[in-house]
Amino acid sequence: MERLTEGVQSFEKVRILKEEFEKKGNKGAIKKIDKALQMFDELGMDRVSPTTAVNKAKELINRY
Repeated sequence: MERLTEGVQSFEKVRILKEEFEKKGNKGAIKKIDKALQMFDELGMDRVSPTTAVNKAKELINRY
């Protein structure tokens, strides 16, 4: 249950960050977030382990 809560919180943080970056016109930050999220699509999971993808995405969103 704790992991599920963390996932929901991370999703919400990404949504809020992207919204703020769009308002500010920060296309570079949006591209970084989108690139990190691509690791979670079906094609990305073949190239990167789920643990690596989660850790990289957390590192990215925690910078903001």
